[in-house]
Amino acid sequence: MTMTGIKMTARTVIRGLAVLLLLTPVPSHADRQEPGAGDTAPEFTVVTGSGIQLQSGSLRGRVVVITYETKETTDMNQKFKDAVLRHCRSDRAAQRAIEIVPVINCFKYVWPGSKICASQVRKNARRLGLEIYIDHDGRMFEDYGMSDNESTVVIIDKKGLIRYRKSGRLSSEDVETAMMVLRKSAVEE
Repeated sequence: MTMTGIKMTARTVIRGLAVLLLLTPVPSHADRQEPGAGDTAPEFTVVTGSGIQLQSGSLRGRVVVITYETKETTDMNQKFKDAVLRHCRSDRAAQRAIEIVPVINCFKYVWPGSKICASQVRKNARRLGLEIYIDHDGRMFEDYGMSDNESTVVIIDKKGLIRYRKSGRLSSEDVETAMMVLRKSAVEE
């Protein structure tokens, strides 16, 4: 084979690969199945800013309130987060029945950004007196079909079923509905 023949063969292979890549479907957010009310909650593992793991299996028998956010959306659903904290701090039974799991999406950051993210989470956790968790690997983001740059609220009952889920800013009515679901789930066996 001549040098010209080799170049033409190489170009043909490259063009064929380019066409193949263009025709190959790329997974997108729209392809992800978003679990909703009534679905079994996917298992998850998140870590604190100090590296301590929390696995969802350890929360069985408790109502789990997840707020999944990015650093840009932490204030988006502050009314809801304040309502949950007030409820848990004023009711001993709620304190025992409810686990608050605020999660920050840090998987999009590469080193050193991931270290800075973890440092900020530790600092904010100390300031708030509340453990804050990190999704380092994006697994929770994918498994729960979370939206990028949105605040997502998920309430999981004691049996591991999703009872409430909403992405974006919660209206006052949404906050009332979510709190009603939370209170009801906390007293159910």
